[in-house]
Amino acid sequence: MNPLTIKPTKTPPKAREVQPKILGAEGTPQSDRAVQAFPTSSNYLKPMSQESNSRQMSKFLRQVVLLVAFALFSAVGYSQTTVNLADQCNCEVLSGTAVTAPGATSPTGADTGDIYVNTNTGTIYFWNGSSWELTSTDTNTTNVTFAVVGADLVVTDSDGNSVSVALADIAAQVDTDDQTAAEVTYDNTTSGLGATDVQAAIDEINGLAGNVSLVDNGDGTYDFTDAAGNVTTITDTSISTLTDDGGGTYSYTDEAGNVQQILT
Repeated sequence: MNPLTIKPTKTPPKAREVQPKILGAEGTPQSDRAVQAFPTSSNYLKPMSQESNSRQMSKFLRQVVLLVAFALFSAVGYSQTTVNLADQCNCEVLSGTAVTAPGATSPTGADTGDIYVNTNTGTIYFWNGSSWELTSTDTNTTNVTFAVVGADLVVTDSDGNSVSVALADIAAQVDTDDQTAAEVTYDNTTSGLGATDVQAAIDEINGLAGNVSLVDNGDGTYDFTDAAGNVTTITDTSISTLTDDGGGTYSYTDEAGNVQQILT
C-alpha cells in the first residue's frame, strides 16, 4: 500500500493595495503625499462635542455685548455733539449789542442771510439785504401802562395795543352791597349815641334834630332851643355888608344900618 501523501495548499497571493491617484492640472498623477493632505469626508461628518457648542455660544454672546456697548457709546457721543450755527445756515454769525430792534441798519457790510445775536437780550436777527430783522415774531407781550383815562381804565401792552374797560362796568361788579343799614354795625364810642347799627344811629340823630328850633324874636335876637328843651337867646347878631357899586365905589352898611361910601 502506498503511503498517503498530502500536498500543501498554495497560499493565494495578497492583493496589492492601490492608492488613489489625483491628476494634476496637466493630467499627471500627484504623489501619494498629496493625496494624504486632503482630509477624508469622515472628518467633516464628526458631530460637534458639547464643549465645542459652549465655546461657540460664549463667542456669540461676547459679540452681542460688544455690539450693544458700541451702540450705547455712539448714542452718548451724539447727544454731546455741539452744533455750530454758522455751519448749519452757511452764513456768518455776528454778535454784540449794536442791534437792539428790528429795522436797524448798523453794523453794515453783512451778506443777506447773515445772523446777528444780541448778547444782552439773546435776540437773534438776520440781514435781509438792507436791515436787521427778527428771525421770528415774539407773540408774548407785557403790559406797559395801566392808567385811568377819563371814565375808562386803559391797559397798553409792549406792542402798543390798548384795551379799555369802563370804570362803571368795573364798579358794577365790585361796588354792589345788598346789606341794609340795620345790618351794618355802628361804633358809638365817641358819638354819645346809644345806637349800635347805622340805621338806629340815623333814626336817633333825626329824632334829636326834630327837637331843635331857632326863633327870630324880631328885635335882633334869636331863641335857640336844643334837644333837651333848653332855650338860649342869641343877641350877637351883628350883620354888616359891603357892596360894589362899580366905578371904584363901594357901599358899606354897618350893624345899625348906616351906609358909608368908600371911594378907591
